Amino acid sequence: MAFYKATKSLAKELDPEGNWIPVLSSADHDKYRPFYLLYKNTKTYFWMTKSFQNTGYKLTDVVRSGGHAVKLDIKDGDKFIIKEEVDHTVRGQISTPDIASIKASVTTDIKMSVKVKRIELCSTIINSVKQLKIDIDHEFIKQSRENKKDLYIVTAAVEAVEDAPFMKSSQMGGGIVSKAFVELGLKGTRNSKKTIHIPKSCTLAFRAKKLKIKKESVDIFYYSDDKLGTWINDKPEEEPLWKMGCEIPIMSSILSIHWAVENTCARFSSLSENLRGVFLTGFVAVMRNTDLLQKLMFQLEEALEAPGQCKLKADGPELQDLVENLNDGSGVIIIELAKAVHYFLKALDELEEEQLMLLEISVEKKIVPKQLELIDIILRNILRNDEKKFTVDVQLLSEEEMLIMGAMIELSGVTIQKTEAHLTGTGKREALMPLFVVLYVLSLLTKQEDN
Repeated sequence: MAFYKATKSLAKELDPEGNWIPVLSSADHDKYRPFYLLYKNTKTYFWMTKSFQNTGYKLTDVVRSGGHAVKLDIKDGDKFIIKEEVDHTVRGQISTPDIASIKASVTTDIKMSVKVKRIELCSTIINSVKQLKIDIDHEFIKQSRENKKDLYIVTAAVEAVEDAPFMKSSQMGGGIVSKAFVELGLKGTRNSKKTIHIPKSCTLAFRAKKLKIKKESVDIFYYSDDKLGTWINDKPEEEPLWKMGCEIPIMSSILSIHWAVENTCARFSSLSENLRGVFLTGFVAVMRNTDLLQKLMFQLEEALEAPGQCKLKADGPELQDLVENLNDGSGVIIIELAKAVHYFLKALDELEEEQLMLLEISVEKKIVPKQLELIDIILRNILRNDEKKFTVDVQLLSEEEMLIMGAMIELSGVTIQKTEAHLTGTGKREALMPLFVVLYVLSLLTKQEDN
C-alpha cells in the first residue's frame, strides 16, 4: 500500500477538502483516466476516503456502433509542481521512578516533488455524451444493471509528467514510552526509510461523476445525488444500514457515530474472554507486520464477496488461532464476525506505521480505555462547533500517556497544543475516525470480565 500512501498524500495537497480521489494501486493506474467507467467500492465505510473499483471499460466501449464517431475530447490542463516537505514531530520530557528525566520525540519526514498535469473532459462533453446510445445488450451493461451497480465516469485526472520519487523517513525515540520500550526490548530508535518511484504518465488522482442511463440514452450527473441511481427506469431498492458497504450519509452527532461503530463491531462484545484474547493477539500481530494486515484484509474481502467459496488461511503462525475462529465447526466463515474484523483492519490500514507502534505499546500498558475516552471527548467537541476546535482536560493522564496520545492524534493530521492541564487543537472528524474505530475495538477486546 506504499503507492496508495503516496497518492493519498498528493491528493490531500491538491485539495484538502478531498475532492481528488487517490489511485489505490500502480498496477492499474491507467484505468482511472477520463472516460473510464468505475464502480464505487462497496466495502467502504463512512469514515474512509471514497474509493472506486475500475471496470476496465471506457464509455466508448459500451455504446452502439457509430457512437465512436461522436466527438469526445480530452484536454490537457496546466502543468504544475506539487512539493511537500513535512516534519511531524511531537516532543516532550518524561520521567519515571526507574528512569531519569529524558526527552522523547516521534518524527515523520515526508519529501515529495512531482511535476504533474491535469487532464479532463472538455466543457462541451455533456452535449456530446447525450448523442451516444448505450448498447443495452453489452454483457457488462447487462450485468451492471442486473446487479444494480451504479456506474461512474472519470471526468478528470492528474498524472505525473516525469519520473519522481516519494520519500518518507520515520524515527521514533525510545524515550517516548520509556518503561514500555524496555519491556518490549525496543531500545534506542526505530527508523524507517521508504522511497516510492512514481513513473512518468502515472495517474495519481482522479475525479468521477455518476452516469444516468435511461433506456439507451446516457447522461452525466454533474450535481450527483446518492439517492438517485444510474438506472433511471429501475425501482430503487433500499439497503439496510447494517449491510456491509452501506455509507451512512450524515454522521453529524456522536450518537450516530457510536451507533455505526457499535453496530458493526457488536460481534466482538459477545466473544468470551478467552476468544477476546485470541483476537487481540492476532490484531497486535498485524500491527507489527503490515504485510500480514494486507493479506488478511484481502482474504476477508474475497471471502465476504463469495461466502462459502473461499477458505481463509493463516499467512503466519501468529494468526492461526484468529483465522480458525473466523470459521464455524464446518469450516464456513462466520459472516458477522468476519465483517467486524474487516472493519477493524480497514481502520488500521488508514493509520500510519508509527501509530500502529504506539497502539501496540498502548495495549501493553493497558491505557486504551483512557485513550478511547479522550478521542470520544475530542470528537464531541469537534462536532459541536464549525471551527472544528476542541479543548479537553488531560489531568488524569500521566505525562508519558499524554506523549503517546498526543503523538497518535497529531499523526492523524490534527493540530494540537498542550497547556498545563488541557489539550487544545483543531481537526476534522474524518481524521480521527479510524483511530476511534481502532481504539473502540481494542477497548472491547481488553475489557476484563466482571467478577
